[in-house]
Amino acid sequence: MATTPILTMLDSLVTRISTQWGPTGNDAVSRVYQTPVKTSEIVGRKVYLFPAEYDDESATRAEDLITYRVAIIVAERYEAAGEPTVAWVDTRVDFVNDLLDWLEFLGTSGNPLHAIGTREIKTLSREPVQVYDVEMLVKHKMFWSELEFTFQELA
Repeated sequence: MATTPILTMLDSLVTRISTQWGPTGNDAVSRVYQTPVKTSEIVGRKVYLFPAEYDDESATRAEDLITYRVAIIVAERYEAAGEPTVAWVDTRVDFVNDLLDWLEFLGTSGNPLHAIGTREIKTLSREPVQVYDVEMLVKHKMFWSELEFTFQELA
């Protein structure tokens, strides 16, 4: 069981995404360290979370300001004959938009902070690095999206 703050953060995000999304069949969300090299072996929609960066600095004498940067890849291969349809790609782009919303923790009534035990974490930034990779879609019939989030907490 992971105890490093960024890893417990990632594990809690895996749980949050799974709860919000409800993957079925071959779909899955997981914390990983490597991107799958053989995209041809991907079956179902996969959401991979990676630890990207971790910083811990003093905020006050009593508190530390911890910043986490998390990378996320959404990957799904189009398995039907022919080219991926506009409707199929639209559904995956909508999912990426949902993912951005599910992980936005602002500390407002509509968007509370993310709690891990007594820890309260807010989202500093969220951005699609690449909503979808055109080359992956055309050459491999693979929807591939890359996202980055920066989270922060006082501890």
